[in-house]
Amino acid sequence: MTDEEILGNRLVEGDLLPLLKQRGIDLRSTARRMTGELDGERYAIEIVAGSASEVVLVEVRLRLRSSDVNRLLRKVSDLCDSSGVCRGRRVYGAVACYRSTRAVRRRAERRGLFVVRATGNRARIVNAPEFKPRVFS
Repeated sequence: MTDEEILGNRLVEGDLLPLLKQRGIDLRSTARRMTGELDGERYAIEIVAGSASEVVLVEVRLRLRSSDVNRLLRKVSDLCDSSGVCRGRRVYGAVACYRSTRAVRRRAERRGLFVVRATGNRARIVNAPEFKPRVFS
């Protein structure tokens, strides 16, 4: 199992829902690896957490790069434009990683994404307490 899979499993199995609830997003369930096709291209979202009124789409990376942030923003926008997953719900994006630079974390936060960082055997949201996530739909 890769480090990305371990982080994804940890988030799905317990850390993600309580972390997001602390930030005012009360979700009910998580699912691993949603795949599909948009405009002739395959896509994958590593974690989808949702309730009847909200959904958070999470990109999981061992080392978070700017290109990962850009890719998630495109996926979320495309899904909101063309998928039933987002219809009628507030949609948020999140990136989860073991390592990243401060600049990349800040870039993700400025674009309205939650930033989840794994440290040891715990995960935590590293956005500033006053952070307001972008609602994609």
